[in-house]
Amino acid sequence: MKPESLKIEFEGQAYQIDANTLINTLVHYNALINQINEIIGEGEKKIELKVNAPERGSFVIDMTINAKLMETIFSSTTLNYTASIITILGGVFAAYKYFKGKPSKEGDNEDVIKKIVEENNIIITNSSFVTVYNNPTVRSAISKSIETASNDSAVEGIKLSSNNNKLVEIKKEDFADLVYDEFDKEVEVEEIKHIVDKEIYLGIITLSFEKRKNWEFMYKGFKISMPMKDSRLSALIDEGMRFAKGDSIVVDLEITQEFNREYNVYQNKKFRIVRFVRHIPRAKEQSFLEE
Repeated sequence: MKPESLKIEFEGQAYQIDANTLINTLVHYNALINQINEIIGEGEKKIELKVNAPERGSFVIDMTINAKLMETIFSSTTLNYTASIITILGGVFAAYKYFKGKPSKEGDNEDVIKKIVEENNIIITNSSFVTVYNNPTVRSAISKSIETASNDSAVEGIKLSSNNNKLVEIKKEDFADLVYDEFDKEVEVEEIKHIVDKEIYLGIITLSFEKRKNWEFMYKGFKISMPMKDSRLSALIDEGMRFAKGDSIVVDLEITQEFNREYNVYQNKKFRIVRFVRHIPRAKEQSFLEE
């Protein structure tokens, strides 16, 4: 399968482009795509961008985007993931044009956001899409990329496409309205963050060795569930290690938190074991836990 390609076309009559325009554009788009990846991939995937030789005509930057899982590459999975990154990027640009770089407030313009999601075939929930768009780093990268183009008199417009599918187009007359510089007036809040609680105890409630089913644990007095993704833990199970209800495991636990603007607090959204330390059987011997 062909890797996903993002084309940034600077419309105009010249076959050349100012070096500062090229360099700054690549910096801003690199920051933009990596930030989108960080938000929707939750730190589990790595994005690589490679620039291909420019084409003739209006100056075109052709960028190949590759996605890697932290440990293993799965061709079909990563290709689908990079396609999602590009689709979301197109949708975020469309939202940026509509809101002119200003953040979208929760509950406001819900129909507009829904329309943008549907028109761009965004494969994430509306709330997640709003989170991506509202991220200051995302909007700042878009604003700076447009400002870079506006400072080059030879650029008459910007067009984004992927594998010959048009994503968004911005005309020169719209550049001034789309350069947003009021980030300092916004309350700076990190929308999504990842914290790691090291060497904590998880009490086992239920286990499942099917890939699509979650394990359930007690964590600091609360019941939590998560898929079993720790490679060392998987290896130990394959080698015959037995677990029972009431046993405990000591792990490094990554917690993904999302900021709730309504209550002005962070909420735990996802848990992931990033390191297995040891297994602690309960004092009384138990039979092997059946699913």
